[in-house]
Parts: sequence; C-alpha cells; structure tokens
Amino acid sequence: MRISRQRSRHFAVVLATACAFATLAVLPAAADAAGKQKMPARLWLGGDSMAYQINSTLGAKARYAGVHSYKSFCRSSTGLARPDFFDWLKKLKSEMHSRHPQTVVFMIGTNDAQNMTKGGKIYVFKTTAWKKLYRHRVAEAIHIMLSNGVKRIYWVGMPIMRSSGFSARMRVLNQLFKAEVTKHPEASYIDAWRLFSDSHGHFVSSWRSSPGDGIHFNMAGVGRMAKAIIAAIRRG
Repeated sequence: MRISRQRSRHFAVVLATACAFATLAVLPAAADAAGKQKMPARLWLGGDSMAYQINSTLGAKARYAGVHSYKSFCRSSTGLARPDFFDWLKKLKSEMHSRHPQTVVFMIGTNDAQNMTKGGKIYVFKTTAWKKLYRHRVAEAIHIMLSNGVKRIYWVGMPIMRSSGFSARMRVLNQLFKAEVTKHPEASYIDAWRLFSDSHGHFVSSWRSSPGDGIHFNMAGVGRMAKAIIAAIRRG
C-alpha cells in the first residue's frame, strides 16, 4: 500500500517528536544515576548548633542522592576553643572509629571567638599566638579524620552574621579554616559566607531565623546550606 508524501512527512514529524520526548524522559534519570554514583556510601556530619540545624535536611537530601549510611554528631555551645568544656578532638577520634565514614562534613565556630587556655597560659583571641594554637587544633581535627579512613572532608565555614562585630570575629575563624583545609587535596572548604550574603556582601535576613539571634538559619537557610553541601560532594 502506498503512503502519500504528505502522510509520510506527517509520520516522520510524529516519530521525531516522540523520540525527542523519549530522550527528555531518559536524560534526567541518567543524570540522577550519575549523580548518585558520585555520592559516598557513608557520610558523617559533625559540629555545633549550626550543623545541628542542617542535620535532618542534609540527611534526607544525602539519602535521596544515594548515600547509604548517614550518621551525625552535633553539640550546641561547643567548639575547638574549649576542650575543657567539650573535647572535640577526642570525640572525633571516637566517631571516626565507630562510624567509619568515607566522607565528613564539619561545621563549627560560632562559640570559638574567645580566649583559649593551654597549660595554664591564656591565649587572647585574634592574637598571633591564639591563631597559631587554633590553627593547630583545626589541623589536628583534619588529621584525625584522614588518618581514620576518611577520603573526603568538606569543612563548612561560618556564614555572615547580622552583627557586624560578630561577623568580623567569624572572618578570623574562616581565614584559619581555609588556610588549613587548602593544605590537603582530600579536603574542600565550603564558603558559607558568600552563600548567605548578597551581591554587595551584606547580610541577608530572609535566610535567617526571625526575630532570632542573627546567627542561626530558618528553614529556607537550612535548605540552601544543605543543597550547597550536596552539590559540593557531587563535584568531588
């Protein structure tokens, strides 16, 4: 049976359109599969109250992205500055031994802009001696992770704060975090400062709890931070 040229052309257009839609239907699934293949099997989150805030959302996003085991330990009002109050280096050793994560996300610092004491000596915040001691503790934390089988570390810096004075103190910490993290090819620094400031570098209130303390996130901020972390992990 002969098919007219017009009907033949019509059939070709329908067939091409169907193929195009089929391609569109397949590509996202393929992209999803590729994204899931890049995710670690075991992911661990640690840190202070900032980490605690994103814990549930990050866990949900991580599992959806293909992470098989998601574990965390977060403790409010803690940091690296006061091991007499809570010893994070000791806790990191314990968590790495018991959880065996392949990838670690660590976010800490809101309680660390204070003087430190070691061996009876007081180290005044922001002095050269204080920075040297704090950097040493950051370096120790990274060493503990890497020496216990961790393959990738994502150290999340502190975001901009509503208070300009507190922001200035967080900048000091971020500089030290970044300086230590960039020494290690297995570690990446996630710049939360840029993520939560506008194009002029100003504080954006719509991502933070209101009225709140000008520090912690609202749900929009939690989602934004968790999404950025997952994206960083997928990039490798």
